[in-house]
Amino acid sequence: MTYDSNDFLDRLRQRVTENVAVLDHLDTLPQEALHLRPRPEAWTALEALSHINSFDRAYQRQVDRALEQQDYGSANTFRPGLVGKVVANWARPGAKTIKLWAPKSVNFKRKAIRPGTLEECREYSARLLALIERARSQDLTRVKVATIEVSWIKLRLGDVLRLLVNHDWRHIEQAERATRGEAGIRTSEK
Repeated sequence: MTYDSNDFLDRLRQRVTENVAVLDHLDTLPQEALHLRPRPEAWTALEALSHINSFDRAYQRQVDRALEQQDYGSANTFRPGLVGKVVANWARPGAKTIKLWAPKSVNFKRKAIRPGTLEECREYSARLLALIERARSQDLTRVKVATIEVSWIKLRLGDVLRLLVNHDWRHIEQAERATRGEAGIRTSEK
């Protein structure tokens, strides 16, 4: 499948905007709600947001590096890679979501949560929006981004941006559910 690059980036931008709206809503909740653990094995809202921050910190650095080192100019279309498409779809929330294991470095379950976690998550969302805008002047198919897990595996820029957006979406919804409905669970899937 091939996407129009600008339409693809517009959809990613829209999803990030919707994620930020949920973060804004979570910010109105009492701290107790953000520290609730819905089940013994589940993450609290702040643990889920800390996971996002750690993941985004690493991947946004990789995207920055790729954009600085590679310049193929813009392209009208984006064609996802097989591996990138699969990984980005796994990260998306929904009924067919695969429960993935989080490496220790990005798993904050029962760890001390830094103050300002929610604000930091908003900052990474703003940086992600800026990266999406920077990507408009690049070929989403030809620019390659090293993965954080194995540096010699490289994914297409468009796939990594979709991975970041879907991953954030998945864990922001997880954070929202962890508040036991105090934030209101969204039911729409765009």
